[in-house]
Amino acid sequence: MPEEKTLAGELRRLARNAEALGGGGGLGDYIRYLNELSEKPERLFAERYRPIVEAEAESEGRRPFLSVITRTQGRRPDRLRDMLLSLAAQTDEDFELLLIGHRLDEPGREELLRCLEELPRSLRERIRFFELAGGNRTAPLNLGFAHARGAWAAVLDDDDLVFEDWVERFHSAAGRAPGRILHAWVATQKWELLPDGRGLRSAAAPGAECCAPFHFARQLNVNLCPLLGLAFPTVWFREWGLIFDESLSTTEDWDYLMRLAPLAGVTDVPYLTGLYRLWLNADTSQAAHPKPEWEANYERIREKFRRTPMLFPAGAEKWSRPEPGPPPLAPRRLRVKDRCRRFVPRPLWRAARRLYRALGGRKWLG
Repeated sequence: MPEEKTLAGELRRLARNAEALGGGGGLGDYIRYLNELSEKPERLFAERYRPIVEAEAESEGRRPFLSVITRTQGRRPDRLRDMLLSLAAQTDEDFELLLIGHRLDEPGREELLRCLEELPRSLRERIRFFELAGGNRTAPLNLGFAHARGAWAAVLDDDDLVFEDWVERFHSAAGRAPGRILHAWVATQKWELLPDGRGLRSAAAPGAECCAPFHFARQLNVNLCPLLGLAFPTVWFREWGLIFDESLSTTEDWDYLMRLAPLAGVTDVPYLTGLYRLWLNADTSQAAHPKPEWEANYERIREKFRRTPMLFPAGAEKWSRPEPGPPPLAPRRLRVKDRCRRFVPRPLWRAARRLYRALGGRKWLG
């Protein structure tokens, strides 16, 4: 009886051919890796999340383009209100919001419900609320993806902001790149709580380090793609069981992106669509987890990269040519410059710099 023409069937056939060729080398390893992904999803997905996925597939709810997943503990209502306000202003309303209340205490639940009551009806009707009592900060993401009814899913944390065309830009790009990860530009900016704790303010100009095309090789070393700038095709979660790694307490987004990127591919959406806020004096994951924990998770993910066969996308730079290095004395001079700037008032520093250049001084002073 001929084997059914499905992706899983084709992978099994390719795996047999690779074995017949003596293992197939790197190609055989990659085919076997894909075959295992398609036939043996993670146990956690099979036991906990597949029943939810199947129940959602049978439900009669609307099927939006985008499922927005927000995890919150209800402890930062001012920031959550900002985020919800930015969603209420979207020009494209073809989305749902899956709000995951994670390990809520009673005050947090009350604050969260109060925030929802303040929303306009047009947004409230697109919200589905779930509570999750256990697990680390990664578990709400898997719960949200399992309940997602959209063709794509995006994660928007409760302290970030998106611009009014966030959904619209993703929707437009999805039509040109079916089944691919969508990667939009995101600005970074330092923010802080006011001394009285009753307000928020920006503390620096926005940065553009996350406003660049997706670079696969660079992403293997450092994550420059905040979650709010990504939309993931949900088929990989639903049908392949590719879930977030709940053994990771930090950097779970980087791990998921880099496991999925070689399979789905990435399409850039070169528009500024959101603001990733970096908090100077507020509770964040950076403060909640000590540095050794971040480093341990980083090394675990790097070890995953070393063990997993990877397919570099066409056109991706495997190795980046190093930038021409500065003169040997430049690092020392830069340190001197930085130290001077700490103690010299800015107007005086600018005057000294103009005078130094007028006298023919070298450019390294600034």
